[in-house]
Amino acid sequence: MKVLQQKFNKDVANEWDKIALLRQKQIESKKDTSFHQILLPNISKQIELIENASQKKLIDLGCGSGYLTNYLSLSVKETVGIDLSKKNIELAKNKYTKNDLNFYNCSIEDFSKGKYEIAVANMVLMDVVNINECIKAISNLLTKGGNFIFSITHPYFWPKYWKYENESWYNYSQELIIESEFKITNQTTSYKTTHIHRPLSMYTKLLKRFNFEIDSILEIPNDEKSNYPRFLIINCKKK
Repeated sequence: MKVLQQKFNKDVANEWDKIALLRQKQIESKKDTSFHQILLPNISKQIELIENASQKKLIDLGCGSGYLTNYLSLSVKETVGIDLSKKNIELAKNKYTKNDLNFYNCSIEDFSKGKYEIAVANMVLMDVVNINECIKAISNLLTKGGNFIFSITHPYFWPKYWKYENESWYNYSQELIIESEFKITNQTTSYKTTHIHRPLSMYTKLLKRFNFEIDSILEIPNDEKSNYPRFLIINCKKK
């Protein structure tokens, strides 16, 4: 694990190209229990709360190999998935071929195809290099009154979970670009990926700046087995 001064979209795309096939296997085999037991069901519940969701267009931002995109497409009228990783988009296009489901290899900041009533970003924003431009772009993609639902690692508790909260370089209030080995609960890998720590207030200020109003914040998991929540799911509405 190391802290870097700078990273670019091309660096992040290259990291996820390398790990794309492994991530697809982890998700499809359900080895990634956090995805299947915590993130997917809670994001799905947020979609269910949206009035007339079945008549709306959804964009999945940072869609990976398309598992969640395809799952959510069953609840809406039309679905688009975009991702920086060319390899992930190739996997998604090969796996999911429905007419109402389309995938594009593009950054969130550069994508401008269409308008959407629902935007979802699952475990993406803490990997985005330029969070300011990213939130701005998401606001531009959404119609007025549209929902933006995103999950991130919990800014306060993730450092505790990954055991770097006591490192000399760690400061909760600062934006920190952290490169480390990618791992899930049931598997450690040698692949390096980028995680960008940001305080929660940075997210909330940017949401306000780009005309989002927060409807709800979920700290998950919140069951008796968990000592603290590792993830946040935030549901916002564009004003």
